[in-house]
Amino acid sequence: GTYVLRMQLLDLNGIAQWPSGGIVVSDFPQSSAIFRYDLKVDLTDHAVVAFQDERSGEMKPVVYRIAPDGSSVWGNEGFPLSDSTATGLAPKIGITRSNNIIVAWNADAGGTRWLSYQKINPSGDLIWSKRIFDGNKYSRPCIAPRDSDGFTMMYVKETGNFPGVTCTMLAQAFDENGAALWNSPTTVSSKTITFFFFPELTSDNAGGFFIA
Repeated sequence: GTYVLRMQLLDLNGIAQWPSGGIVVSDFPQSSAIFRYDLKVDLTDHAVVAFQDERSGEMKPVVYRIAPDGSSVWGNEGFPLSDSTATGLAPKIGITRSNNIIVAWNADAGGTRWLSYQKINPSGDLIWSKRIFDGNKYSRPCIAPRDSDGFTMMYVKETGNFPGVTCTMLAQAFDENGAALWNSPTTVSSKTITFFFFPELTSDNAGGFFIA
């Protein structure tokens, strides 16, 4: 069969505000599943959703921005995310305090895995594109706002091979240009996590974050 990503707006009483069945965000070709997607609301009540599809023939992430009236601000094709020839999975969204959008995802090519992250403004313009790429395998990013336009990203360093993968949670702070602020990433916990656990963080509204 096929998969279609839809969205519905509910009021405080749970009453649908858009047509029955919601709007179609994307009906581009999917794989055997939609896999992981992320949904955030920006500072002007627009929904920002990121996922991955196979419109290019390979699995790559894409992000859409949906207005409160249900219109797609960035068009029916959204904003496709790309890092060279790498495939991509599990995009995560962060909204900065200046209402710019950070999207980070797992990039994979030739057995090498790294993190790609891009900054997009509300109009759908790419501001910059960066990587965390140093020969180690990284995955599972999540993002919290920091100062006016900076952010903190937590992610997982993977060592070993499946099923014996050791997964350590790290965090790094970035400025508005995507440059790292700390000399080296902080180890979030001395304990490791399983290869199938996707961490989630919550901003503490003071530049840091909570994780449970």
